[in-house]
Amino acid sequence: MRECYRKHCKKTAELREEIATLKKAKQELLFEKKQLLYEIHELRGLVFKAGKGVSGDDKDNREKKPKRRGAPPGHPGWFRKKPDVVDEEIEVHVKKCPYCGSGHLSRCERYGEHIQEDIVIPRVRVTRYRHWRYYCSDCKKVSEGVGKDEIPGSYIGPVAKGAANYLRYKSGLSYSKIQDIFERLFGLRVEKASLYGFDNQVRKKSEDFYEEVKSTLKETEFLHTDETGWPNDGKNRWLWCMTNGKVVFYHIDKRRSSGVVKEIVGDDYQGIILSDFFSTYASLKYRKQRCLVHLLRMLKRLQDRFPGSSRVRTFCGKMGKLTKAIIEVKKQKTSGIRFLEISGDIKSQIKTLLSIPLPYRTADKFRRKLNNIQHELTTCLDVPSLPAHNNFVERQIRPNVITRKITFGTRSDSGMKNHQSIMSLIQTAGLNDRPVLPLLRSIHSGSRVSLDQLQKPPP
Repeated sequence: MRECYRKHCKKTAELREEIATLKKAKQELLFEKKQLLYEIHELRGLVFKAGKGVSGDDKDNREKKPKRRGAPPGHPGWFRKKPDVVDEEIEVHVKKCPYCGSGHLSRCERYGEHIQEDIVIPRVRVTRYRHWRYYCSDCKKVSEGVGKDEIPGSYIGPVAKGAANYLRYKSGLSYSKIQDIFERLFGLRVEKASLYGFDNQVRKKSEDFYEEVKSTLKETEFLHTDETGWPNDGKNRWLWCMTNGKVVFYHIDKRRSSGVVKEIVGDDYQGIILSDFFSTYASLKYRKQRCLVHLLRMLKRLQDRFPGSSRVRTFCGKMGKLTKAIIEVKKQKTSGIRFLEISGDIKSQIKTLLSIPLPYRTADKFRRKLNNIQHELTTCLDVPSLPAHNNFVERQIRPNVITRKITFGTRSDSGMKNHQSIMSLIQTAGLNDRPVLPLLRSIHSGSRVSLDQLQKPPP
């Protein structure tokens, strides 16, 4: 009996040990499953750009989200401002009662007013310039002048050309739609090739302005920098955007490397580059500030990837609070001794937090990356005018992204040059509160545009 009991106890211990091993293996497999599902989710987002989840529950979660709220209670309503000038007044009378049909009506002393605004679609205006020729008795030559708003050798005037450029680069319309608008609304027939030619003309006449904006970048205190894909004739290129809040510079290149930034601002640039965490910017020797909003998103993804790790979750939570503290300090524009105390405390906490290793190779690799560039996370605390995020350049890139979705990019090197040059002109004019349409019209009329002229206070 005792021998049988010992065998039973031994078998029970073996089974318990096997159960414990299987439970541990199960936990490892479940964790690996979550990792794989997270990677599938990321890959699907890259391929389909849909942002869909990895399970069917995500659809239910999206449907449960509350709808966007309207104006908060007590928020003043918006009313259309009445125009200062009334172009036409129409007296409206009633001949028969609309209720009973009676014609026995007497006019009251009171009346109601209704002001309505509408557009007047203009027709094509044809101008004949009669050039009188004059003979000079001194140099023995015959000359003739140029009329107002006349473009010598062109059958289309500067207003139509400027409108075509505006619709293409400001409104993001295709050449086919611009052609349709011109013909159906204005009665002006224009070929697509002519519309493309208008772009070439603006680019050639504003080349000096484009180079002037480029040279200005080297003298700025800091530069927002970002890049996005740009198709050209079926091949992928990269549209780079650099801005300091006063000028915007676009450049389309086949490279997405740090060499592009160096070629634009030079090796001796003394300012600060404000960018995201893309590896291209790591090799730049300039002083840098990383976008802290991007950092918050990266911390959220890391936390979602390791939901079962308390150490990773704690790290992401603490790092996220410190990052938000920097953004909040910049919003409040704190200065003086109090600002130095707060910034010094934040830097000290970040240094301590990033020095503690994390479990899992991926998480610790991310921690080491932040540790190597921790000084690039807090540069904005040392420079009062430097923002903590890169949102401004993303807003400047957005019009190009919309145009890319509508037109599928460009089809030639000349088209790329047109896009980068005209968009630099339009966006810079917008930042300086200058109306774009009159500017394009003046360029077609032969006026030279300069950056100093654009940055002067509007008249």
